[in-house]
Amino acid sequence: MAARPLHAGVELRRATIWPLPDPLQPPRSDPVLARRAQMGRLARTGKRIGYSLWLVAIVAFAVGMATSFNPTLTTVVIGCLAMGSALLAPSIVVAYGVRAADREERNG
Repeated sequence: MAARPLHAGVELRRATIWPLPDPLQPPRSDPVLARRAQMGRLARTGKRIGYSLWLVAIVAFAVGMATSFNPTLTTVVIGCLAMGSALLAPSIVVAYGVRAADREERNG
């Protein structure tokens, strides 16, 4: 690329613009970063589903308190709490591990 002369003998060159890497997409050459990103996405999805199940259990419990508890409503509350807890426990631990690994890699 040819330089364009500016006044007083100073040359102006065009800047080369490099694409910035997407922080959500790890480099494909590092399998550890790719696996960590995959585990992070899995943990985030597990937490969303787990907290959503807890929300369904809370709403079902509130409906049961406002009306009368029947066996079906009780089963929904207990089932949502159990499944939500089963999903949340490992998801929270994995998300914490991913954050700790990212922090350790950044800080050295």
